[in-house]
Amino acid sequence: GGQRKRLSIALELVNNPPVMFFDEPTSGLDSSTCSQLISLLKSLARGGRTIVCTIHQPSARIFELFDNLYVLAEGQCIYQGRVNGLVTFLASLGLECPSYHNPANYVMEVACGEHGDWNSKLVTAVNNGKCNNYNQPLAHSKSASNKNVSLDGTAPAVTNDRETDELALLKTVVATAGDYTAITMPTGNVSQEAQLNNESKPTAAAAAAVAAGGKSSPPNGATVAPEAAALIPSGTTTSAGVVTGANVSTGQLAMAVPLDAGSAGADATGQLLPAGGAATGTTTTTTNSSTVCKATCTTSLLDSTESVSITMPKKQAGFPTSGWMQFWILLKRTMITIMRDQTLTQMRLLSHVIVGAIIGMIYYDIGNDASKIMSNAGCIFFTTMFTMFTAMMPTILTFPTEMAVFVREHLNYWYSLKSFYFAKTIADLPFQVLFTSVYVIVVYYLTSQPMDPKRVGMFVLICILTSLVAQSLGLLIGAGMSVETGVFLGPVSTIPIILFSGFFVNFDVIPSYLQWVTYVSYVRYGFEGAMVSVYGMEREKLACTAIYCHFRSPKKFLEEMSMDNAEYWIDATALFGFFISLRVIAYFVLRWKLHSIR
Repeated sequence: GGQRKRLSIALELVNNPPVMFFDEPTSGLDSSTCSQLISLLKSLARGGRTIVCTIHQPSARIFELFDNLYVLAEGQCIYQGRVNGLVTFLASLGLECPSYHNPANYVMEVACGEHGDWNSKLVTAVNNGKCNNYNQPLAHSKSASNKNVSLDGTAPAVTNDRETDELALLKTVVATAGDYTAITMPTGNVSQEAQLNNESKPTAAAAAAVAAGGKSSPPNGATVAPEAAALIPSGTTTSAGVVTGANVSTGQLAMAVPLDAGSAGADATGQLLPAGGAATGTTTTTTNSSTVCKATCTTSLLDSTESVSITMPKKQAGFPTSGWMQFWILLKRTMITIMRDQTLTQMRLLSHVIVGAIIGMIYYDIGNDASKIMSNAGCIFFTTMFTMFTAMMPTILTFPTEMAVFVREHLNYWYSLKSFYFAKTIADLPFQVLFTSVYVIVVYYLTSQPMDPKRVGMFVLICILTSLVAQSLGLLIGAGMSVETGVFLGPVSTIPIILFSGFFVNFDVIPSYLQWVTYVSYVRYGFEGAMVSVYGMEREKLACTAIYCHFRSPKKFLEEMSMDNAEYWIDATALFGFFISLRVIAYFVLRWKLHSIR
């Protein structure tokens, strides 16, 4: 169970993003898989990424894997801090969590009012999430193979054999709405509970104090030791964050943690500065290439250790692969998807063969009979109509059914809109051409149309172009509409197109103020081109099996249909123009829809 859940999480990890949000990632998973998943997310967080997730009924073991906890009740924060500080916080207010009780379940019971109305008191106690008294640091674990942080030229690596989470000791300064907690810890054998310093606001004055080497004192009583400022090279810049110092002689350790943790693949570990006091309010980052500090930290998905610069390079804008590579991969994926859905593919093929055979048997052997020429015209028109509907209706669902997946993958910078659009539209072209050709050839042969290879090719080509235009119209409707609206609008939009095609009403009969609509009807060009390919090009007189046949001359019949001046290649060119125009319009409509979703 939970295969789709795990796959969706794995897809988000492909790009190795610096910040990841998960909405109940353990829902639907068994306890073992749930533990493995949270452990993986824990290792990703140790690798320098920010993992934010909601959790559904966590066990006590899984609950302890989280670092920071933010509990909401009725839209207000009732606790914000370390997970291991939750029980202490509740006990300080008189809410004793039994030792046998899961703290996660207990705090949910409190939030739901099962132990009385405590929410307002809890909100006041944590100042609606602004109080950081329970942001306790983590101790090191016994394993120090790839958890030590060494800063060249500043201070030796600090290790600790305390059994808890590793590396987080050097990265635990939590900022909330401009507040922070400065953490000072001895480097020797210390108790698991760390002393928390007083909170103060990060200000520009503090940044100036650090940059100036301690000549001007920061606000709120914080001081900067001269030796701390001396280790900041002259080519440094400061940004809002938290800076604490490290004094080797007194055995105290502190960290500099930028508020913007940089890009994925690098830990948010700052400089170690030997100092008697803690400078608060700024983060110093070295920009001089000769003095850039190096930190050994966990950066990959599998916790490999590599040396990375603390000055994080800017992530390159754009997509990691070329447009052609994106298109090729998406084209292969779409082709595999089409072939994998064998039921739909086989149904499309069989429908063209079966319907073609039925039409061929109904209009059997009438193609050269002058007495049945009107029936033959109806057969040609139905052929045009069938290729139109079978091409348009399935493609209306192409974009609406895949829009959610496309938006997620596109916003993750996997591929561009152009690559996706061209891959989706081109992948179905071979199938549409094949199915249309099969249907037309079956009907053409059974109805005994002229077997001149040129006429056969022209008839098949005009029907293929008609189907491609209808397919493009379906893509346009699907790109701009929802599934329900598109399924309704598709058939409705074909009614005026059919009415002005020239079959039901001759062009000469249509009122002059409506004749312009006939030039917008692509079915007109398809039907007209098919009629010209069968009865045009100086075709000889038809056989007459009745006493009198008024339309033995094909030219006379074309005059009756107001098609005597029709040119096949003009019709084919018009259909090709419709095809290109509708595809371009569909692309821009899809682009507009994507921007509206953003």
